[in-house]
Amino acid sequence: MLDFTQIARQIHDYTRQQSEAQSLFREALLEAGRRLRTSPVGWEETRKKLADAKTSWLLAQWLECPDLVYAPDQRPETHTVISADGSQIIPDRHDIADCYVLNIGSIVLHYGENERPSLSTAAQIYGVDEEMLEDAPDGTTHFSLRRLSIRRLLAECERLAELTNAASAHTPTVALFDGSLILWTLEPEDDDFRSKSLGQFFRCLSVMKENGIPVAGYISNPQSKDVVNSLRVLTCPHNDAHCDRHCKYRMQRQHLQYKKPECSGVERLTDADLFYSLLKPGERSAIFESNSKIILNEYRPEFKTRFFYLHTGAEIARIEVPAWVTEDKTLLALTHTLIYDQARKGGGYPVALAEAHELAIIRGAERNAFFQLLERNLQRNHLPINGTQKSLAKKARRV
Repeated sequence: MLDFTQIARQIHDYTRQQSEAQSLFREALLEAGRRLRTSPVGWEETRKKLADAKTSWLLAQWLECPDLVYAPDQRPETHTVISADGSQIIPDRHDIADCYVLNIGSIVLHYGENERPSLSTAAQIYGVDEEMLEDAPDGTTHFSLRRLSIRRLLAECERLAELTNAASAHTPTVALFDGSLILWTLEPEDDDFRSKSLGQFFRCLSVMKENGIPVAGYISNPQSKDVVNSLRVLTCPHNDAHCDRHCKYRMQRQHLQYKKPECSGVERLTDADLFYSLLKPGERSAIFESNSKIILNEYRPEFKTRFFYLHTGAEIARIEVPAWVTEDKTLLALTHTLIYDQARKGGGYPVALAEAHELAIIRGAERNAFFQLLERNLQRNHLPINGTQKSLAKKARRV
């Protein structure tokens, strides 16, 4: 039986803690807003300070005054939105064969025209090659889910590039991608795999650039703090924002020499928290650039990832675009306007991305049907079936 006296006491303590957390959150939000409002004074000097900063956090590089706000343009009556998404069947050690499947769903939505939407799916089966295997710390070899995610992302980009090639040159068009344009998962990879993957990625982006079609990565519910972190550098009292030099014990609260950093006060916030309080539905923030020093150092200048935050009416989304898109004001405005319009049509999330996801997703029944079909073909051709007793038991009828 529950001890409701004890439960009631714990609920009271939890409620008090949540109230205190909310109070601290509001204070942090006010402080972050104050810092952003003061940033126009000497913002270019702060920009230089950010470029030279040595911090343990990712910083947003300021490409313009960070407190700028932009309203969407008038939506063009005739326009096109292209999107692609992917899913996979992942190999399991209990399955009947060492293979995996990538399924790419894509959609082309035409507005202001009589043309119907174009929907398609394309599934491809792959054998598990050496490139998809990696060594574990215990000496075993296993299938790399990280490399699978990279291959899926590149397949999605390839499909977007194909669709932009077929798009009308006279119709305003935007290509949407679900997720980041920064290929973080390549950072731990070896040089050959990283170089090969980036080369394929850049070829896809080049096709879109040549076709004059902006591509954008849409990140829903972003947890990044790049802009908030840059506001900490803004208030750093030192000429050089070098955390290890000036605030050596900042992470060691129990240390005798611990001193609360003078830049603190906003660290509990995400960028989405900050811009939700500053932007109205449809508005976007200034343009920022990511300063990841590892993978982005290998990006060609025109493909460096820049981003802005957009109030979709339901959430703050982080929109990432290649540098070449931000350098064309017309394409940047079109990207802003059409993504917001898509989010409105989709109830807060771009309808093109939602539809591409529905086309791409592989459900449990489809996965089972795939392996049944594969098993029948292996048997017909007298090839060995690798399934374990566990997988066979799952498939056997017991009743």
